[in-house]
Amino acid sequence: MKTFEISQKSEGLPLQAQKPLIGLAVACAHTQRDPQTFEGLLQSAQRGVESVGGAAVRFSFENIGEEMAWGHGMQYLLPRRDLLADELECIGRGAGVDGLLLVGDSSESVAGLLMGAVRGRFPALLLTPGQKHRDVYADGKSHKKNGLRTARWGEALAAIIKKREKFKNSKKTNSKIMDSQEMGDTLEAGLWPEEARWAMSVAAEALGASLLGTATLPADSPQRFELAYQAGARIVAMAQQNLPLSKILGNNAFTNAIRLDAALGGHPEVFLHLLAIAHECGVRLSVDVFDRINRETAHMTELSGSELSGHTLADLDKAGGVKALLWTLKNELLASPTVSGKNILDVGRESSVRDPKVIRAKNPYRKSAGLAVLFGNLAPAGAVTNTSSWPSGRLVMTGAVKVFDSEEACCAAIKGQRVKKGDILAIRYEGPAGGPGMRPLCLVPAYLEAFGLVDSVPVITDGRFVGRPKGLLVGMVSPEAVTGAPLSLLREGDQVEINIPSRQLLVRLTDTELKGRMARWKAPTPKPMGGYLARYAKLVSGAHQGAVVK
Repeated sequence: MKTFEISQKSEGLPLQAQKPLIGLAVACAHTQRDPQTFEGLLQSAQRGVESVGGAAVRFSFENIGEEMAWGHGMQYLLPRRDLLADELECIGRGAGVDGLLLVGDSSESVAGLLMGAVRGRFPALLLTPGQKHRDVYADGKSHKKNGLRTARWGEALAAIIKKREKFKNSKKTNSKIMDSQEMGDTLEAGLWPEEARWAMSVAAEALGASLLGTATLPADSPQRFELAYQAGARIVAMAQQNLPLSKILGNNAFTNAIRLDAALGGHPEVFLHLLAIAHECGVRLSVDVFDRINRETAHMTELSGSELSGHTLADLDKAGGVKALLWTLKNELLASPTVSGKNILDVGRESSVRDPKVIRAKNPYRKSAGLAVLFGNLAPAGAVTNTSSWPSGRLVMTGAVKVFDSEEACCAAIKGQRVKKGDILAIRYEGPAGGPGMRPLCLVPAYLEAFGLVDSVPVITDGRFVGRPKGLLVGMVSPEAVTGAPLSLLREGDQVEINIPSRQLLVRLTDTELKGRMARWKAPTPKPMGGYLARYAKLVSGAHQGAVVK
């Protein structure tokens, strides 16, 4: 094992000690955490490192909070993930650390930290700061009670849009101010879908990349500080054993993580980020594996805070946490090591469900989980939807398509009442390279709900949707339109078919017709940009490959 010489000459002490050097790699948004509680967590982790003879050094990477990026910087959320992985690799290698304790507070930061740690072949484990206690409802106001209660993201934005439309002709109301201020206040109150924040933390626990309880313990829980202490001690042991995280994250680990996410309903964030982490691990993970596992796995736990259950991450923790979910899946889990030193199979056998109303193993919400991957001549490499948002009478839909080259253009058409029930909306050039950055398309589902079209107008796009919003939504259509893929060849009025049971996304055109359009296709005028996004657009892969920078 490498060692790090800590010189104390600057403090007048000529002694030099050889200790394992552990980097505390912190990638959190300052707007999403209580400074005092968070600092206490990091100090607990550092004490854990030092308790077993290690030395800790802190690396801070500011994460982009959603409320910081709203309206102008959303396209940077995903590219930040890959930049974070690069930064961690450079600083970790440059500083010569023996191990990394990764601290991230969003799905993008968790994924970026894991990607960088794997790429650098560091011994590493993940520690998250936990979710804050707060209650938020569709009025956009925060109600501080015990536990976390969050209304659906679409409900809140739709309510704001309705209010703005009601007063749009009033001289006293500035719609632009309402856009930025009210929607920003909604984000600050916590109405960004919570599952978009914690989905990867939960999946990482099933991957074996964090100690049990990391994902679900509340931020201010005394047990979380004890867990941080244990994580600090454990990463020193991993460094002494020279056990890189990449040896833990094998094929079986990813299969287990996908299955656990399926038991929670299936999340597009997990789909996208697991593909990226698998790429760094050298694990061949295809998109159809997600579809197969979601078909096989019952949707046992619903944590959206919506009318479906009202349950939250804190409720899952009280019901036994991720360990209890693993216990319900013990017969389907595959053998895989974890950072704790235990095999995931042993972990799954050691728990039980404390609250069957939260973890409904015997009475699941659905026999199959929600995430589905569609294929067809519009999505040769796949597209992602959540079947739970499709009413049973609309699982097969065919209609004339209306084509838009941006989310803004689509919202303008909805607002201008140029969209009617039965239309199919296609939004293109919003993918990883075309966006660039594949920003979350938050407004389209909200506008559809505000105008009473959410259950009758499907949307297909090479962009992505955040969380699991209400609506007939198909995202991450791959390959993306900017590459000259079939989505770029759509014309107004083309007949598009979406068949959820058959997992198909088709345009009713022959191969000859598509080839003819392709021969006449011209790439769109590049969007004016420079700097990192310009480089990102040139190097990023498709969503079906995890949108990784190669």
